[in-house]
Amino acid sequence: MSFDARLQRWVRETPDAPAIVGDDETVNWCELDVRVDAVELPPPGQAIGWLGHNSIAMLAAFLACARRGVVFVPLNVRLAEAELQTIVEHAGVAHVTGGLAPARELQRFADGDLLLAYTSGTTGVPKGALHTQAAMLANIDAAIATQGFDRGTRALAVLPLFHVGGLCIQTLPVLAAGGTVRLHTRFDAGAWLHDVAQWRPSTSLVVPAVMRALTEHVDWPRTDLSSLRFVGAGSSIIPRALIEAFHARGVPVAQIYGATETGPVSVVLRPEEA
Repeated sequence: MSFDARLQRWVRETPDAPAIVGDDETVNWCELDVRVDAVELPPPGQAIGWLGHNSIAMLAAFLACARRGVVFVPLNVRLAEAELQTIVEHAGVAHVTGGLAPARELQRFADGDLLLAYTSGTTGVPKGALHTQAAMLANIDAAIATQGFDRGTRALAVLPLFHVGGLCIQTLPVLAAGGTVRLHTRFDAGAWLHDVAQWRPSTSLVVPAVMRALTEHVDWPRTDLSSLRFVGAGSSIIPRALIEAFHARGVPVAQIYGATETGPVSVVLRPEEA
């Protein structure tokens, strides 16, 4: 079942249910479908580069690429303009948001290609990892099965969508399962704690730096975390003290290992095992 088929299922079955809750607006499944149709894209087989912080528009653009056979290239807003332009040229991007120029030589991608994600460049020049729609759907099915997502899942998404972790470990799988994503433009510890207490998500994906910021926040001891069935965590070694801090508040930490090249879900500690 394609991305679009999964989206259409929820458009049919729960058209008025909230799909994505942004900082300033909420869109239901029917409205999301309309926004996906309205996205302007290059022809099938070409690529669009997306430069920007987390937004409903960014997710709509990705879903539009899946619908129309265009490759989505998320760009890291933390990179310098010269670094971004190098990636655009390497990827052969036909259209770029955020004011960057398209590539001088366009790339022609194969049918089924969907996501071209670049590594962080920690050990060298960022490298592009090309994912097909079929591979991403397999990754999503694994994420749903190991994390127990369903139509009732409410995920608080704060990690950047320009990384495969923020995009593919919880955000896309929860949407595919018919759940609801509360999308923050960027991470803020106070905003995360506020939304856990008020919006009451059942899960959220975090990294060690986020965990540390949360546990050191003045509101950590008094925030109601009881809605969280678990948090997913990964990206690097997680200090035992941070895991214990979440466990002390009754929140299991389900560790997830993967890489940009793997989609990224590879090894998952299930919530009931955490």
